[in-house]
Amino acid sequence: MKNILLFVFYFMFLYTQAQQNNFSEKCGTMHLLEMHQNNNLQLQVKMLESEKNIQHWIKNNKGRNKSVITIPIVVHVVYVNNNQNISDEQIQSQIDVLNADYRRLNTDKVNTRPVFDTIAADIEIEFCLAATDTNGNFTTGIIRKQSPGEFFGLFTPLDAVKSSNGGIGSDPWPTDQYLNIWVCPLIPGLLGYAQFPGDNPATDGVVITTNAFGTIGTVQPPSTKGRTATHEIGHWLGLRHIWGDGPCDSTDYVDDTPNADASSSGCDLNKNTCVNDSTFWGNFNPPDMVENFMDYSEDACMNAFTKGQKNRMWAAINTLRPTLLTTMNNKSCYTVGVHFHEFSSNEIQIFPIPADNNFTITLNEEFIQSLTVYNLLGEMVFSKNINSSSTVIDTQHWKNGIYTINVKSENKNFIQKIAVNKH
Repeated sequence: MKNILLFVFYFMFLYTQAQQNNFSEKCGTMHLLEMHQNNNLQLQVKMLESEKNIQHWIKNNKGRNKSVITIPIVVHVVYVNNNQNISDEQIQSQIDVLNADYRRLNTDKVNTRPVFDTIAADIEIEFCLAATDTNGNFTTGIIRKQSPGEFFGLFTPLDAVKSSNGGIGSDPWPTDQYLNIWVCPLIPGLLGYAQFPGDNPATDGVVITTNAFGTIGTVQPPSTKGRTATHEIGHWLGLRHIWGDGPCDSTDYVDDTPNADASSSGCDLNKNTCVNDSTFWGNFNPPDMVENFMDYSEDACMNAFTKGQKNRMWAAINTLRPTLLTTMNNKSCYTVGVHFHEFSSNEIQIFPIPADNNFTITLNEEFIQSLTVYNLLGEMVFSKNINSSSTVIDTQHWKNGIYTINVKSENKNFIQKIAVNKH
């Protein structure tokens, strides 16, 4: 109880600072971790062990080739008034930013200073709105919930947004299959927070304030470029703040990020707060990397992750979030603005049902563009571009059971379950 009260007092302090000094706390992640660890001593031990595993993976897998993975996102829009019920288009604008930032396709990458340009990295991670739920049914990946809560973190506990108890928040979808992001009104001065890998699965995910999510709609300066979500998902993938949340001798556990004695604000390109940097930099003393996504610089200043941060994220994925490489990576994607109409039953035929060693899918008036099949675990067992009105699917090597078929033509979509029963 004492720790919870301290946490509330901390965010009340932020609220006061925000009102009096226009202070903006970029992130509450470390404060949330501190509270969780104070309430659970076993978590402290677990986090130390997790760090050892991350460092061991990095040591043994540097330079390892990586395949691009796609992480399906479920966005929970929790709003008090209709102005906070952000549009699908605003949500898609945030997905677009994430894909640009994590693939180093952001147009402002040209602003990365030459001293850091050679270590800036394509993280090889992509994101999309989930298109199938846990039962294999079609979804837009967007959940909307009106809440009686107000200013999560001040009048309502922060993690209340992650639970439907009391009608306040929205329950997460399985956190080992989806990245859950809650968008809600946070206490003024707090833009977002995330939960590190290895913490409680029941509350795993990212929370972003309504005014800092995406690039259109409700966003307010200086958080208009969607970098709060880029930053918080970095935490969700194991990254620490670039200054190590302390003075110059603190660490973010990444060698190629220059030391700094505090967070940045604005975009001071002349800032150089530490003389001694890691051995990575040798005798050279680089400036503070204010353009790094894991600093507190304003959105327009941020434009890069480093290769060392990439190694750390992939180490966290392999050791603490391995389902990102399997189940999560096999969910299909939904894109706002790409509208699919359902096929009617007389437009598509699937036979035989149940299937034996194969089954045939036929469209009466269109070509099948793509066909994807998932098992009940959400694992993709078949995917192919067809470009034909009919196709035969070989199921000889499939196990008996229920499968979900997703058929797409140019502007229509069909999802159905089919049983495979081989004698």
